[in-house]
Amino acid sequence: MLVKPDTGHARDIITIQCNSTDWRNAMPLKKGASKAAISSNIKTLVHEWEKEGSIGSRHPATKQKAARQAIAISLKKATRTLQTSRVMAS
Repeated sequence: MLVKPDTGHARDIITIQCNSTDWRNAMPLKKGASKAAISSNIKTLVHEWEKEGSIGSRHPATKQKAARQAIAISLKKATRTLQTSRVMAS
């Protein structure tokens, strides 16, 4: 943990470094825009919610809300994959 020295200002905050237990490192999502990759990512994220009660920094209250959040994350990841592959192809 890194702590900034206290200079008496309100803007001084404590900064916490991410360690290897960060969710992105613990359960990496698959790259790709195929139905199989998206489905696998959704399954991974919902499983993470069941195990830890959170998806990333979010804490959905129900499994249905967790599934919706997982779908949004997976589709966004697939869109980013498609955009980067199109840029590289150009």
